[in-house]
Amino acid sequence: MVNGCKSVEEATNVVINIKPASPVISNNSPYCERSNVSLTVPAVSGATYSWTGPVNFTSTNQNVSLISAIPVQSGTYSCVMTVAGCVSDAGTTELLVTPLPTAPTLSSFPVNKLCAGDSLQLFASFTDLATYSWTGPAGFVSALRNPTIKNTNQAYSGTYSVAITKGACTSQPANITITVNPTPNTGNISGLANVFKLDTVSYMVNGLQGSSFDWNVTGANITLGAGSNKVQVKWLTVGTETIKVKETSDQGCLGVEKSFAVNVVPTTSVNELHANADVVVYPNPMNESLTVSMLSNHKLQSATIYDLIGNEIITSNKSDIDVSHLQNGVYVIRIKDNNGNTYSQKVIKN
Repeated sequence: MVNGCKSVEEATNVVINIKPASPVISNNSPYCERSNVSLTVPAVSGATYSWTGPVNFTSTNQNVSLISAIPVQSGTYSCVMTVAGCVSDAGTTELLVTPLPTAPTLSSFPVNKLCAGDSLQLFASFTDLATYSWTGPAGFVSALRNPTIKNTNQAYSGTYSVAITKGACTSQPANITITVNPTPNTGNISGLANVFKLDTVSYMVNGLQGSSFDWNVTGANITLGAGSNKVQVKWLTVGTETIKVKETSDQGCLGVEKSFAVNVVPTTSVNELHANADVVVYPNPMNESLTVSMLSNHKLQSATIYDLIGNEIITSNKSDIDVSHLQNGVYVIRIKDNNGNTYSQKVIKN
């Protein structure tokens, strides 16, 4: 009304929008460090969203994710929703990202040398209230903090890993590399088992490349090759003597001791063939046969083989003598030629 005059009435419609309800945030906290975190709110038609959170976090997505979350991202996350220009009160949630346990420090025993057949001990540093989970070569698993593997072999060489779990969170794995060195599989000693006193004879074994060999003899001296896989031995004492060897690999692994018995007999009193004699007897040691070869114009009349106590074993007038039936041991062969000369030689059957 102006100056007593009443205006014409006009009508208008006024719409009062309802303020959106605060969004309800779904959150499966607590999470372990390095987990992927999802924060979600229900969808509302026509709504827009505004998120805020720790370390300057913002987002306008309905649902947000934190990839490989870290502890500093823990804290309060807020979300407001705008519908038709009306802004809701903030919905909030508390996010907790728990640090992973520190991976344990690992060690082992033996520290530097582990040989096949040895026991391996694995050690992990202590963490209070933690459980341990080991894995390794050859299907190895253990829930012990300090497990032991008995009677190892080379299949147990490789990387061993352990992770610890404390609460719901599991550490990154800690690793240790183990090498199981082969134990020498030393061959048997080869060489003459029947010798004369003062003979010098070679003996050998097969072993790993790079190994050293510790030889020991009774009634004899090692004259050449000590430390190697082949030695020369001069026999000094009559009787049953022994030669032994232990192999040590270049990684320090010790093989099983090998032993070999040698029968040492007195040197025969008969005259021995000399280098310039008119007859050659071979092979010596003999096995299946023995050959008598006459030199110059000499001819074989007879060859007789005796044992060491003088028993006649074989007599022949042929240059090739079958000795396959003789027992292993030491014998003397006496040879007569067509001129009446006599020659004697010790021979060994192996």
